Amino acid sequence: MTICKPLAFLLGAAAAGVLAIQAQTAAPSPVLTPTDVSVDITPTYVSQYMFRGQRLGGQSVQVPIEGTTGPWTVGIWADAPIYDTSRQSDPEVDYFGSYALPLGSGFDLRGGATLYTYPHEGLSGAFRRNMGIGEGYYRSTFEPDAGFDYSFAGLRLSPTYSYDTVLRGSNYELAAVYAIPLKDMGTELDFNGSGGYYLYSDASKIHDGLGAVKSKGDYWSLGASIPFQIARGVKFTAGWAYDDGDGHLGEGAAYIGNPEVVRRGVVSASLGFRF
Repeated sequence: MTICKPLAFLLGAAAAGVLAIQAQTAAPSPVLTPTDVSVDITPTYVSQYMFRGQRLGGQSVQVPIEGTTGPWTVGIWADAPIYDTSRQSDPEVDYFGSYALPLGSGFDLRGGATLYTYPHEGLSGAFRRNMGIGEGYYRSTFEPDAGFDYSFAGLRLSPTYSYDTVLRGSNYELAAVYAIPLKDMGTELDFNGSGGYYLYSDASKIHDGLGAVKSKGDYWSLGASIPFQIARGVKFTAGWAYDDGDGHLGEGAAYIGNPEVVRRGVVSASLGFRF
């Protein structure tokens, strides 16, 4: 999450790292009986940490740990920067959970929530560093969400609405994943991505006497990834994505460009373990 904020999805975002980011648009999980438990640990390298069109860090290692049983999923997602440690995500640890209700014919309703935490924040931020306005970041925010997944002919669509109770605003997102089987290689080519819009009325904890800081913007991401099964329960995934966005910050009637909103290509590589 940035001063504008846990998805991390129209057609594409690099699977691995980008999919792990809040957004998390991985391929559909296997169907489990109520007594089954599946645990996935996926250490991932990303050349840029991008989230909803905003650059939260440079080269990073991201590690999601996710457990699933029946319709329930819970997990922890962490980011540690390798390079450019002056950004907001230094480090970031998020806690998430969701419940999926199958309705048949490839249609699932789901609801969940994410607690975003930034243990080192509160001492600096993009407002002060880039604009001299003041500190900006919260140490944590909480974001419930609701949406549905619809799958047909290899395409999965996932519209999602989320509301951040700390930033006091909404994010609307449409994610998509399309898989093309590569039978001769024993794998598939996954195209995936997202497009969204956010509007927050209290995006900074410092108001500077001019009222709450507002943040609004839109974003999109397109990319592809390819997974390789290298052993039982072990999978390597390589991906690339292009992230773009447009965003502004405002106090009172004045708006300025959000310096965290940039265009970037992102390379990712992950090694996933399933237990």
